[in-house]
Amino acid sequence: MQSLIQVSTDMVDLQDRTEFWREVTRPIFDSRSYENSPTKNLEGAYGTKLIGTLLTGYAEFCPQRFVRDWKTISRSGLEDYYMLQLFIGGTAVSDRDGLSLSVADGDVYLFDMGRTISICCSKAATCSLLLPRERIEKACGGSKLHGLLFKAGQPQTKLLADVVADIVKLPAVNDEAFAWAAEEAVISLLALALRWNVLDMGAQDAVPTPILRARVLCFIDEHLTNPGLDINMIMKEFRVSRAHLFRMFDDERGVMRAIRERRVEAAYKHLMTRPKVSAEGLAHLTGFTGAAQLLRVFRNRYGLTLNDFKQERLNSFVKNRELSVIPDYLAHYSNNKNSVPYY
Repeated sequence: MQSLIQVSTDMVDLQDRTEFWREVTRPIFDSRSYENSPTKNLEGAYGTKLIGTLLTGYAEFCPQRFVRDWKTISRSGLEDYYMLQLFIGGTAVSDRDGLSLSVADGDVYLFDMGRTISICCSKAATCSLLLPRERIEKACGGSKLHGLLFKAGQPQTKLLADVVADIVKLPAVNDEAFAWAAEEAVISLLALALRWNVLDMGAQDAVPTPILRARVLCFIDEHLTNPGLDINMIMKEFRVSRAHLFRMFDDERGVMRAIRERRVEAAYKHLMTRPKVSAEGLAHLTGFTGAAQLLRVFRNRYGLTLNDFKQERLNSFVKNRELSVIPDYLAHYSNNKNSVPYY
């Protein structure tokens, strides 16, 4: 097992620092400058290690933007995980699914590695843990967890932040039982914080989804493979008027958009595990009328052609949850003699 791996832009010449930083952060984020940034180069220091199967990380960085778009997600192979970050110093504005969220010193932030996100940061640092999706969603009672923000100053947040920081400080050990126990401690605290309502999910998430609308979405998911799924089929199943259905989804386009988005997301999930499936086969599996419709909707949704996505997926960093490839990747760039101190 690799021990602590550290890299820093101080290891390379000034003119090479932006490209170096983008390369070492590439398995996790697409690191970018942002408009009116006070710094010319992207600079930072990054350390990571495995504790059993638990991947931990610490980073310090100049003002920049960290992006996980669909191309980055397919390339990284980390869609089975959430990242839990303790934000240290500075501020950040996160854009996830079109909703803006402000992050500050001492906040703890959870985001889904299988969903898009853009985080525009000032000079700051983070402690991070990669946690398995199935355990988090089971403990927290669902999958709508992308962008949960636990604000500093709350006692539960302080406890969670201390545990994250302490785990990141632990030495690298090849002990899966210990890693499982560490994950369990963090996930239990997350579930506790959710029950105590000490998080800020943004104004739009505070509005509960009507029960009937949720049932309609479940019905859509259950009948995605049926090309005949449409407004009339939903009206007949739930015995609601067209006007009532349109009010639930804003208008007629909202209903059809929900069906289309559910189908293209199902296609995306199929490709995650079966990247060699044909466009025709994928269209059949997800209820599209044909490959042409699927290809058009997929590109509009993810900004990639189906073939480009497949290629990114086949070349993904992490396969079969082998997180050791990330420290191995960093080791290629690491110069331990000149690396910066780890948190």
